[in-house]
Amino acid sequence: MHHKHSASAVSRAAVSRATVFLNGRIRLAIAVAVVMCWTIFPAPSPAQDATDIYLASIIVTEDGLGLEDVRNLTAREAYDNQPAFSADGSVLYYTRETRSGESSQTDIWRIELQGDAKHSEPGPVFETVESEYSPTLIPGENALSVIRVEGDGSQKLWRMPLDGKKPSRILDRVQPVGYHAWCDDELVLFVLAEPHELQRVRADQSTNLGRVVAKDIGRALKKIPAQDAFSFVHKSVDGKDGWWIQKLDVETDQITPLIRAFDGREDFTWSPGGKLWMADGAKVFRWCPACGEGWWPVADLTEHGFKTITRMAISPDGSRLAFVAEHTAAERNAAEHSVSEQTAAEASSAEP
Repeated sequence: MHHKHSASAVSRAAVSRATVFLNGRIRLAIAVAVVMCWTIFPAPSPAQDATDIYLASIIVTEDGLGLEDVRNLTAREAYDNQPAFSADGSVLYYTRETRSGESSQTDIWRIELQGDAKHSEPGPVFETVESEYSPTLIPGENALSVIRVEGDGSQKLWRMPLDGKKPSRILDRVQPVGYHAWCDDELVLFVLAEPHELQRVRADQSTNLGRVVAKDIGRALKKIPAQDAFSFVHKSVDGKDGWWIQKLDVETDQITPLIRAFDGREDFTWSPGGKLWMADGAKVFRWCPACGEGWWPVADLTEHGFKTITRMAISPDGSRLAFVAEHTAAERNAAEHSVSEQTAAEASSAEP
């Protein structure tokens, strides 16, 4: 049996099919556009806790070492963190956050350090669509390695040349990376697994996966001066209580304990002469591996309004300490005023 259709019915059906087709194409186009926008312009990260970067002079005292001329290099209500000195100590690189509402973007900035307690205004090293963290000098290169949050949200290790050349990814397959350290072409990585992993990989083998050498580690990874070895905080060491700073030998992969860390503290740094520095609250300590003793006090900044000192870096000549502390605006002003007063008083009392 044959059915007859009027011209108007056929026309309506054609229009209906065309409308469905076009709507489908429009929805597909919108979906593609959203994906492309997400990829090219990554979703902003949540704002982080406000921190400042301070610079202090390391001085010799009757009791050993001390700190003076403490000054705030950033002084903002935002995240300024992860200080790293240039090879000659004239520049301090760091991670700087720009906030927009409850979201934020981070870039690598720099401050030129001058004599007589002077420094330049902060300025950007790189300004990119993506967020970057953890600026670290690459041995033998005029470049920084950074952790970049890529368009798909993955965190990978990138090379950022300081001469303006195009950035490039160092490791393709290892992610998500949180922190890292160099020893020639060897890398150790803090990988955001559960628990956090210490992985090793060679930088000239970009497609290799990292090799896990320890688990349950802290975020600070540092090369030990004058040694082919790395150091890190191990939060679960067989047969030992508490957290320990451990040594990883690059040649043998052997891990040996150095000294017990302060409870709950995972940030530390090394002086060029091979002394280990760590803070407990607002008290700064150092440890001499060759002396066979425990932590020696350097300075107590508690009375100046500081509460918790976290990340630290020492200049290549050993004369300056950069450190990170959290402050409210009121606490920041009180701390700066207190330190300035004490420095002036010490200078006055030292005059003949």
